[in-house]
Amino acid sequence: MRNNQPVTNAEYLIPDEMILVSRTDLRGTIIYCNKAFCEASGFSEAELLGQPHNIVRHPDMPQRTFADLWEKVAEKKVWHGVLKNRRKNGDYYWVDANISPYFEDGQHAGYLSLRYQASREQIAKAAKHYGSILQGKLLPLFTNKPDKDYVARLQQRLAEKIVAQENYLELHEQEQRVASGYLSKLITLNKLRDASVQFHLKPAANFSGDLIAIARTPDNRLHLLLADSTGHGLSAALAGMPMIHPFYSMTSKGFNIQAIAREMNRKVWEVLPVSHFVAAILVSIDTVSQMVEVWSGGCPPPVILDGRGECVYRFKPRHLAMGILSPDQFDASVEYYSYEDDRYSLLMYSDGVTDLKNADGEQFGLQRLLESAQEVNAEQRWQNILHAIADHADNSAGLNHDDIAIMSAQFKYHGLKPPRKESSPQPVHAIELGTSVWQFALTLDIEQIRKLDVVPLLLDIVQQIERDRERGGEIFMILSELFNNALDHGLLKLDSGLKHHEDGMEKYYEERASRLAGLKTGRIQLFMEKITAPTQKAVLRIRMKDSGKGFDYQAFAARSATPGQFHGRGILLLQSVCRSVHFLGNGSEVEIEFDLPEEAQSNKSSRSPGALIN
Repeated sequence: MRNNQPVTNAEYLIPDEMILVSRTDLRGTIIYCNKAFCEASGFSEAELLGQPHNIVRHPDMPQRTFADLWEKVAEKKVWHGVLKNRRKNGDYYWVDANISPYFEDGQHAGYLSLRYQASREQIAKAAKHYGSILQGKLLPLFTNKPDKDYVARLQQRLAEKIVAQENYLELHEQEQRVASGYLSKLITLNKLRDASVQFHLKPAANFSGDLIAIARTPDNRLHLLLADSTGHGLSAALAGMPMIHPFYSMTSKGFNIQAIAREMNRKVWEVLPVSHFVAAILVSIDTVSQMVEVWSGGCPPPVILDGRGECVYRFKPRHLAMGILSPDQFDASVEYYSYEDDRYSLLMYSDGVTDLKNADGEQFGLQRLLESAQEVNAEQRWQNILHAIADHADNSAGLNHDDIAIMSAQFKYHGLKPPRKESSPQPVHAIELGTSVWQFALTLDIEQIRKLDVVPLLLDIVQQIERDRERGGEIFMILSELFNNALDHGLLKLDSGLKHHEDGMEKYYEERASRLAGLKTGRIQLFMEKITAPTQKAVLRIRMKDSGKGFDYQAFAARSATPGQFHGRGILLLQSVCRSVHFLGNGSEVEIEFDLPEEAQSNKSSRSPGALIN
C-alpha cells in the first residue's frame, strides 16, 4: 500500500460549490483532472496527469477500503463513500466520493470520480470506522451504501448546480453582448470604408483576434493595419485594443507608419501579459508619389498584384510580432516598393487564411490564394478570392480554429482635389500690405531633428490655431515637402536620383538613416504666419531654412520631372498648390505663400495681431 508522507494535522475544507472531477484508465492512472481537483490536492495538472490516483491517498485510510472500492468498480458497479485524502503539502481533506465505470464507444475505458464536500456527520462516522479498522478490530466492512436520503440530497445538489450554471450562462451572454458592442465602437467598424479597400473578417469564436483598421493621413496617404493577436475569442480581441488608438490618432495627424509602429509596440509591450503578443502588418500607400511602405512583424508578408492579378512582388518577413521586444530593442524599419501602374494592388492576410484546412486536412496555402486572384476585373478578383476560401473550408467544421482576415487595396488614385492651376500667381506685395494675425517660429538642432516627427507636430499647431481642417491635407503636403527637402538635400546632401534605380527607395532611405545618425551638426529654422489682406483674403506664409550649402535653384527651374520619375517632383508639386514659391540666398531658404479658405476668417478677431508663438 502506498504511504504518502509527510502529513500534518491541518485540514483543507472543501467549499460547498466545489466538485472535484478526475478520470483514470483501467489501471487507475490519471488521464484527466479539473481545476477544482488541482486546487484541493495542491498538485498542478502536470503533476497529476500520468500519476496513479493514489498520489492523494492519506496514510489514515485503511487498505481494506480501497480493496472494496476496486472490487466494486472492477465489476462495473458504482462505489460511494467518504474518503480522507492527502494534499501535496501534507494537509488533509475529506470528500464525499462517487466512483463509476467510464465507457468510450461502448467499451469500458476507465473510471470517473466525482467528489463533493462531505458533511461533518459523514466525516465523524467515517473517521471512527477507519480508526477501528486500523486498530485491528474485526468490525464489519463499511458498507459504503448511500443512506436513504442520499439520492434526494444528490438530486438537490445537481439541481442547484444546474440553476447556478444557467445563471452563469445568462450573465456570460449579457457580458458577451456588452463586450461586443464596446469592441465594435472601440475598433470603429463604421469607419472601415474606403473606396480603395475591400476586406473580410471571420472569427473562429464569438470575438475575432484578427483586427483590421483603415485610415488616411491629412495628405491622403492610405494607412492599413492587419493585426493577429495571440489566441482566440475575447482575450485575443482585447489584446489588439492597445493598437487602435495609436493607429487612428497618429494617422490623422500625419505620422508615418514607422512612428506608429513604435508607439503600437510600446503600448502592447506595456499593457499585455508576457505570454501575449500581436502579429501585425502596417501599410502606407501614397498614390501621389506611387510609393508603398510596409512594416511586417509575425504575419505572412503582403503581396503586390498587377492589373491581371498576377503576383509581381512579395514583401519580406522582416520583424518579430509586436510586444516581444522592448521599445529600446524594437525595429521600426520598413520596406519600400515603387510602382508606375495604378492598376496594381496590395493583398494582405493573416495566417488563418493560408492555414485554412479542407475536409481532407489540406491547407489552403499561398499558391491557392494567388491562383484565385488571377483576374483582370478587380471586383471579380475579390469575389473569386472569397469564394475560393469559402469553398476550401466547406464541410471542414472542427478542423479550423483560427480567425480569418484578408484585405485588398487598389492603387488607383482617390486623392484630394486636383492641384490648382493658376496661370499667373497674385503679386506678393498685395499680401505684404495685410495684417499679421499670428506668427510661429521654431528652430531645431540635429538632436531634435533625429527625435521628432516634425511635420505632424507643425500641422497640429496650425490646425489648433485655425480650427479649420479644409486645407489640412495640402498644408501637410507643403510642410512635408519643405521639411524633407531641407533635411534630405540641405543637411544630408542626398541625391534623389537614387530613387529611380532598382530597389532605389529602400537604398535611399537606408542611406538617409545612416547619414542622419552620423551627422554631427545641423539646424533647420521654420517661420510661419497668417496674413490677412485688406480684401479679407487670408494667406499662410511659411519660410524654411536649413544650415546646408544650398543648391542652384535657377538651374533646377530650367528642368522638369519626366514621366515615371520618382525624384525631382516635390518642388513642382509645391508650385502647383501654392500661390508662390521663392528660393532665397544660396537656395538653403525657401518661402511659400498658400491661400487659406475665407471661412477661417471668423476666428481672426479672437487673436492678437502680430502674436509670436515660440
